Amino acid sequence: MKISDKMAMLAAMLLVASCAQRDITVTTNVCSDGSCVRTVTFKGDSSILVGAVDSGEKGALLSLGDWEKGWSIDDGKTLHSYPMSPVQYDSLAQELTSCGYKKSLSDTVLLSAVRRFGSVGSMAASQPLQIDGSVLEARGNLGRKFRWFYTYYTFNETYEPLKDKYPLPMEDYVKPEVASFWFTGSPNLMQGCTPLESKDRLDAIQADVERWLSACWLTLYCDAVVELYGEVAGAPVDRDSFVADRDELLKFSLQKGLDVANNALAFIDEYYGCNAFTNSLKDDSLFQSELDGRCQFLFDVAALDARYNLIMPGTVVDAGNGTLVDGVVEYRLTGSRLIPQSYTISATSRRLNLWAVAVTVLLLIAAGLVVVRKAM
Repeated sequence: MKISDKMAMLAAMLLVASCAQRDITVTTNVCSDGSCVRTVTFKGDSSILVGAVDSGEKGALLSLGDWEKGWSIDDGKTLHSYPMSPVQYDSLAQELTSCGYKKSLSDTVLLSAVRRFGSVGSMAASQPLQIDGSVLEARGNLGRKFRWFYTYYTFNETYEPLKDKYPLPMEDYVKPEVASFWFTGSPNLMQGCTPLESKDRLDAIQADVERWLSACWLTLYCDAVVELYGEVAGAPVDRDSFVADRDELLKFSLQKGLDVANNALAFIDEYYGCNAFTNSLKDDSLFQSELDGRCQFLFDVAALDARYNLIMPGTVVDAGNGTLVDGVVEYRLTGSRLIPQSYTISATSRRLNLWAVAVTVLLLIAAGLVVVRKAM
């Protein structure tokens, strides 16, 4: 896929809320003793099914080296040894075809990875999700409060923000509270606005976010050009001058309306009044490879979109910012939500202490017997 095509997809994924099915599900099951079990389920193509779990575009978002892995057909009830052998893959694919099954094998097989942890803290430090080859940074804890009949459990897992990993400061283009609203929905800046007023404000916010992303994109383009500047035939300026022109080039491109679906080389050519950069680098495989490597972080942030299910001991009494569905707290963990600030997954539950109930009943019975004896 050409870099221009990838950039067009990047624009759509970061600027428009995705409603597509999310293939990755992270389930955290917290036990009453403080230990926990984390399960990651996902679907993958043939390279993942018969090879390494971290291969392929989807696999690049996962880091599951020492996790216990298996695969199953749709329902996930019977786990088979991973990886699938080539013979198994071909046999299953042929069986699906002969049975007239409409789904492909990659859409039918569910992969699972499970790992047990002694504490929430150790679990948070061993993240299964990664961006550009680096696992997400997170910290976690489980608080417990004893209240005789009940024990209350408070779970927190906080993911560190990604904004500092971008080539340009987001705050130079978008106010922090505005960026938080755009990427996470909080604080609600549309409170009290009519739909028409909301649309005008949202259009203005999107324009600022686009300016920031476009400037980041052009910066990465320029970094790739600098790395391969010797490949530019008939360059209008030397390498050091090109580096020194960076800020003016950014201003020029933004004034001209550069966005992430355009070809940045054309803007660089227009700035210098030449065709040297497009002619030399547009179809250059080394340049495409260099640019891919520098932009992979942006692609992974846009692609990361996982369900996060949290199962607490006892009964959930506070789902935090998540949604409580049949006793499970559901969150959505996306790369975009991690951009502006830390993102916390939290919930509070309470568990009935049966022994406390039993002790209380015995004490009441004993007290009753004492009263009866005194009355006699």
